[in-house]
Amino acid sequence: MKKLLIAGILLLGTAATSGLKAQSIDEMKKQVETLKIQTDLINKKIDLETEKQKNDKLKSEVESLNNKADRKTSNYSSSDPSSTAKEAKETAKVLKKTESANKDLERSNNKVIDLNTDVQKLQSKLDRQKYIIEIKEK
Repeated sequence: MKKLLIAGILLLGTAATSGLKAQSIDEMKKQVETLKIQTDLINKKIDLETEKQKNDKLKSEVESLNNKADRKTSNYSSSDPSSTAKEAKETAKVLKKTESANKDLERSNNKVIDLNTDVQKLQSKLDRQKYIIEIKEK
């Protein structure tokens, strides 16, 4: 009878500890998933900030090129055809640079918008997680 009682207690103890291990493994898996999401979120935020800096530089460049192109296109005189042709070629070059810079700025704006939406999605996904890992600063 004592042997049966001891065997029963050992069986219940083993079942209880295996249940605890399974529960802690599930918690660890959720923590790992949360950590991956946090890492992705941090990387996207870094990408977003670098793209915003690039975008600011492009805006100033585009603004100066647009002003330059506006000045170049209105200064034609019909008195000397050869100088007018030369000015037209220079103006065409400036307009090409301006067009290219405007396209780059548009691409950068679109990338900023996409990164913003990615950050928002990751943030909402992270908010839905039950387990939030606190990363200790060293």
